[in-house]
Amino acid sequence: MNDVAARDLQNWLDGQLVQSRRRMAACVSATHLTRARPDFFQTITPARGSIVAALTLGPNERPDYFFHWLRDSALVMAAFEVMRRMNALGDTPDPFPDFVRFSLGLNDLDGRALVRAGKLGRARDPELAKYVRRAEELEQVYGDRVRGEARVNADGTLDAIFWARPQSDGPALRAMVLLARALDGVDNAAESELLAGDLDYLARRAAEPCYDLWEERFGHHYHTRLVTLAALEGGANWRAGRREHVVAESYLRVAADLRRELDGHWSEEDGFYLAAAKAHGASPRDLDTAVLLAIGQARLRSGPHSVLDPRAQATLAQQEAYFEEELPINQGRPTGQGVLFGRFPDDGYYGGGAFPFTSCSAASFYFRLALALRGGAYLARRPENEIFLKRCGVAPEISDRDAAAKFIARGNGILAALRRFTPQDGAMAEQIDKTTGAPASAPDLAMSHAAFVLAYNARRLAME
Repeated sequence: MNDVAARDLQNWLDGQLVQSRRRMAACVSATHLTRARPDFFQTITPARGSIVAALTLGPNERPDYFFHWLRDSALVMAAFEVMRRMNALGDTPDPFPDFVRFSLGLNDLDGRALVRAGKLGRARDPELAKYVRRAEELEQVYGDRVRGEARVNADGTLDAIFWARPQSDGPALRAMVLLARALDGVDNAAESELLAGDLDYLARRAAEPCYDLWEERFGHHYHTRLVTLAALEGGANWRAGRREHVVAESYLRVAADLRRELDGHWSEEDGFYLAAAKAHGASPRDLDTAVLLAIGQARLRSGPHSVLDPRAQATLAQQEAYFEEELPINQGRPTGQGVLFGRFPDDGYYGGGAFPFTSCSAASFYFRLALALRGGAYLARRPENEIFLKRCGVAPEISDRDAAAKFIARGNGILAALRRFTPQDGAMAEQIDKTTGAPASAPDLAMSHAAFVLAYNARRLAME
């Protein structure tokens, strides 16, 4: 990328950062908006501190993402925290106090009380009745099980619609952003209470199966395990700093078990980390960018399951090669533009196109790898990552410093490709149609903007 192209890309990135900040902020405490769900006799007005995944307001807008997801909201808050550290919040109010109050209030939800009061969900159409949660399911939702709810109504009430539950990555991601603030000197009783509850939940539930972040498969997942590991290891340091050594040691024991389980996700035969734990072999579905997301979100500094892990690099290379071949928008792309990523092979959700948040995560991987090398880390050259290094143009004789420049160029290429399909108003849909490049699925997704902000920051650090 020449100097003119580099300046042009930087200008777009700076402008998109402002747009992404504004569009994420619109999803926070959207108390002036209302979502009607006439099919389920619902009218939802968000409470302060809630974060809706997307401003899908019309009753016929699909998919309906006007919910507060624990996972999505944690990633949006991570993006706001990054912008705070970059002094890039502008006039956006600090969202953390309201977010923490809202999140703590969710812990008081009790499905048993709804059942006793007869406040079960209803459906207008008998065909939709199968999507209403049953009393026996709601009766199990109380105490720390609320943290496995995946999503709640934006007004702070339990979601009465059947969904993939439980999910445990939300509390892990939320704990990680709270830990980052604690390490940065934020000393807040409410944040500490929320953090301690999330960590204790993870320590108790880490061995239990749950649904994956795509809300499709039930079992033991690389993504959930890795972000849980990162949260508990960080949480152990936080507890130890508070002289709570017994609790810290209990977290580390669970984390050690998770490390062993995570190593078992590597498939020597297939040459990548499997998204789900398997007794026998892999399926094509296991070449899943959920693994890439996990590595980016966990942010381990070194060793297995970090960007320096040759097996992680091999996994990225296989994903990149697959989407380069299978997504038409990646073929015949202009010089200097990289590959946009989807989710997994044969994804049928709204056409199974490219996703801005998986693509931004791939860019972040390259930038964080470059940053590690520029900080003195060593680039391993092993059979596992041979294809990865070859794809990146890293010859055996090249220095680690020159390799870092190659990785920055790869990340820049992905962001340049994303720019091609991002409208001038800065909206970032959940997907980019794999054939036409048009926005698909939710037209503007807060999590897409959050991933862009994190990629922007990773690039900034690598470039510095």
